[in-house]
Amino acid sequence: MTARIRQVRGLFMSDKVHPEGYNVGAVETWIAENVPSLSPPLVWTRLEGGHSNLTYLIKDRHAKFAVIRRPPQGELLPKAHDMSREWAIISALGPTKVPVANALGFCDDPDITGAHFYVMSHVKGKALYTADDTKAWVPTDERQKLAWSFFDVLAELHALNPDEIGLGNLGKKENYISRQLKTWYRSWTSSSVDAAYDDPRAHDLQQFLKANIPDQGPARVVHGDYGLHNCLVNEQSLV
Repeated sequence: MTARIRQVRGLFMSDKVHPEGYNVGAVETWIAENVPSLSPPLVWTRLEGGHSNLTYLIKDRHAKFAVIRRPPQGELLPKAHDMSREWAIISALGPTKVPVANALGFCDDPDITGAHFYVMSHVKGKALYTADDTKAWVPTDERQKLAWSFFDVLAELHALNPDEIGLGNLGKKENYISRQLKTWYRSWTSSSVDAAYDDPRAHDLQQFLKANIPDQGPARVVHGDYGLHNCLVNEQSLV
């Protein structure tokens, strides 16, 4: 049993207007030339439930489905919504035991539709955001299987050596725990100002953790927001 790593999140919503952020003619021409498994013209359906990335389910003339994804429109932070990073990750994980959508095509020419975008296979499934989602989608006697699958996938991810799968340059490897502590502490201090609330124990804990950082082991791939809201659960994960 495997819980599939998130491909897309949420429910289908018909987009009867021009797909936001996409030059449909240019994109479909690019797909026809670069994604052999798809045959435009396409039917576009907005996928809701994620954050601001513009993600659509696309269906070709032979009723084959895929998913296309690009950043939101407007000015973005330098490292935000990095499609090339997402593409590199799903491409590298494809041959491994970690379940992930198939990487079908990446466009690094912003002249096509104003931003980089990529196309990946469509994976049927449901992201579980709430307890009610779990009650509705996962029978009681299957939930333990799902839980073990969830842990197994994370273990498979952590077993990967980034250098061996082409992700050695994805991020810094040195001082991982120290950098995490710095980031978490910065989040606390910046939030405490706006919230007009602070707790001295947070600062004591930061100092204790900094003084007791363990030696770093080998670098591995980690997920920054691993949860059932960022996975797709389907029938394959319940057998």
